[in-house]
Amino acid sequence: MRIYRGIIEGFRGSWGSGLGTLIVSGHAVPCENGQTVRALEACFGNAIGEGHSVNNGEDSGFIGQDIIYSYDDMGLVLGGFTPTDDFIDRHVDATIPEVGESLDFGNDEPEEEQRGYDSAVPDYDDPINQG
Repeated sequence: MRIYRGIIEGFRGSWGSGLGTLIVSGHAVPCENGQTVRALEACFGNAIGEGHSVNNGEDSGFIGQDIIYSYDDMGLVLGGFTPTDDFIDRHVDATIPEVGESLDFGNDEPEEEQRGYDSAVPDYDDPINQG
Protein backbone atom coordinates (compact mmCIF):
# COMPACT_ATOMS: atom_id res chain seq x y z
CA MET A 1 0.00 0.00 0.00
CA ARG A 2 1.29 3.45 -0.85
CA ILE A 3 0.81 6.05 1.88
CA TYR A 4 1.01 9.80 1.44
CA ARG A 5 1.60 12.62 3.88
CA GLY A 6 0.20 16.10 3.55
CA ILE A 7 -1.44 19.11 5.15
CA ILE A 8 -5.22 19.50 4.76
CA GLU A 9 -6.00 22.78 3.02
CA GLY A 10 -9.74 22.40 2.50
CA PHE A 11 -12.67 20.32 1.38
CA ARG A 12 -15.18 20.69 -1.44
CA GLY A 13 -18.18 18.48 -1.86
CA SER A 14 -21.75 18.00 -2.95
CA TRP A 15 -24.38 16.33 -0.82
CA GLY A 16 -26.48 15.71 -3.93
CA SER A 17 -23.84 13.73 -5.78
CA GLY A 18 -22.10 12.29 -2.73
CA LEU A 19 -18.75 13.25 -4.24
CA GLY A 20 -16.11 15.31 -2.53
CA THR A 21 -12.53 16.46 -2.81
CA LEU A 22 -10.14 16.74 0.10
CA ILE A 23 -7.43 19.28 -0.74
CA VAL A 24 -4.14 18.00 0.71
CA SER A 25 -0.87 19.88 0.10
CA GLY A 26 -2.16 21.26 -3.20
CA HIS A 27 -3.55 17.91 -4.43
CA ALA A 28 -7.24 17.27 -4.99
CA VAL A 29 -7.95 13.85 -3.46
CA PRO A 30 -11.34 12.50 -4.63
CA CYS A 31 -13.47 11.08 -1.82
CA GLU A 32 -16.97 10.28 -0.63
CA ASN A 33 -18.54 13.47 0.70
CA GLY A 34 -20.49 12.36 3.78
CA GLN A 35 -18.06 9.74 5.03
CA THR A 36 -15.07 12.04 4.71
CA VAL A 37 -16.72 14.98 6.48
CA ARG A 38 -17.85 12.70 9.33
CA ALA A 39 -14.29 11.32 9.60
CA LEU A 40 -12.87 14.87 9.67
CA GLU A 41 -15.35 15.72 12.43
CA ALA A 42 -14.43 12.61 14.43
CA CYS A 43 -10.67 13.21 14.12
CA PHE A 44 -10.41 16.97 14.46
CA GLY A 45 -13.80 18.41 15.44
CA ASN A 46 -15.58 21.49 14.12
CA ALA A 47 -15.72 20.11 10.57
CA ILE A 48 -19.52 20.23 10.19
CA GLY A 49 -20.94 23.72 9.88
CA GLU A 50 -24.35 25.29 9.69
CA GLY A 51 -26.93 23.37 7.67
CA HIS A 52 -24.77 20.23 7.70
CA SER A 53 -22.26 21.85 5.37
CA VAL A 54 -18.51 21.49 5.72
CA ASN A 55 -16.78 24.15 7.79
CA ASN A 56 -13.83 25.45 5.74
CA GLY A 57 -13.56 28.58 7.87
CA GLU A 58 -10.74 29.80 10.09
CA ASP A 59 -12.25 27.96 13.06
CA SER A 60 -12.34 24.63 11.20
CA GLY A 61 -10.75 21.80 13.15
CA PHE A 62 -9.21 20.11 10.11
CA ILE A 63 -7.60 22.93 8.09
CA GLY A 64 -3.82 22.79 8.57
CA GLN A 65 -3.80 19.26 10.01
CA ASP A 66 -0.89 16.95 9.09
CA ILE A 67 -2.23 13.57 7.91
CA ILE A 68 -1.14 10.24 6.50
CA TYR A 69 -3.59 9.02 3.85
CA SER A 70 -4.01 6.34 1.21
CA TYR A 71 -6.22 5.64 -1.76
CA ASP A 72 -8.69 2.75 -2.06
CA ASP A 73 -7.55 -0.60 -3.49
CA MET A 74 -8.21 0.63 -7.05
CA GLY A 75 -6.29 3.86 -6.50
CA LEU A 76 -9.25 6.06 -7.39
CA VAL A 77 -10.58 7.67 -4.21
CA LEU A 78 -9.49 8.32 -0.65
CA GLY A 79 -9.24 5.01 1.18
CA GLY A 80 -8.61 6.52 4.59
CA PHE A 81 -6.54 8.95 6.62
CA THR A 82 -5.17 9.37 10.11
CA PRO A 83 -3.48 12.24 11.91
CA THR A 84 0.28 11.87 11.43
CA ASP A 85 0.92 11.93 15.20
CA ASP A 86 -1.47 8.98 15.69
CA PHE A 87 0.25 7.07 12.87
CA ILE A 88 3.67 7.67 14.41
CA ASP A 89 2.40 6.51 17.84
CA ARG A 90 1.15 3.21 16.34
CA HIS A 91 4.10 2.60 14.01
CA VAL A 92 7.07 3.72 16.09
CA ASP A 93 9.69 2.00 13.91
CA ALA A 94 8.09 2.88 10.57
CA THR A 95 9.61 5.24 8.03
CA ILE A 96 7.35 8.26 7.73
CA PRO A 97 7.19 10.22 4.46
CA GLU A 98 7.90 13.94 4.49
CA VAL A 99 4.98 16.30 3.81
CA GLY A 100 4.11 16.09 0.09
CA GLU A 101 5.86 12.73 -0.37
CA SER A 102 4.77 9.09 -0.40
CA LEU A 103 6.19 5.64 0.21
CA ASP A 104 5.20 1.99 0.09
CA PHE A 105 4.10 0.76 3.50
CA GLY A 106 3.64 -2.79 4.71
CA ASN A 107 3.43 -4.47 1.33
CA ASP A 108 6.11 -5.85 -0.97
CA GLU A 109 3.79 -6.23 -3.98
CA PRO A 110 4.25 -3.96 -6.99
CA GLU A 111 1.79 -1.08 -7.06
CA GLU A 112 0.24 -2.22 -10.37
CA GLU A 113 -0.96 -5.48 -8.79
CA GLN A 114 -2.09 -3.63 -5.71
CA ARG A 115 -4.34 -1.32 -7.68
CA GLY A 116 -5.97 -4.15 -9.61
CA TYR A 117 -4.62 -3.38 -13.07
CA ASP A 118 -3.74 -7.03 -13.67
CA SER A 119 -7.30 -8.09 -12.86
CA ALA A 120 -8.53 -6.13 -15.89
CA VAL A 121 -6.79 -8.61 -18.23
CA PRO A 122 -9.15 -11.53 -18.94
CA ASP A 123 -7.93 -15.08 -18.42
CA TYR A 124 -8.59 -16.63 -21.84
CA ASP A 125 -8.01 -20.14 -20.49
CA ASP A 126 -11.04 -19.70 -18.25
CA PRO A 127 -14.09 -21.35 -19.97
CA ILE A 128 -16.40 -18.59 -18.72
CA ASN A 129 -14.40 -15.93 -20.58
CA GLN A 130 -14.28 -17.83 -23.87
CA GLY A 131 -16.46 -16.91 -26.78
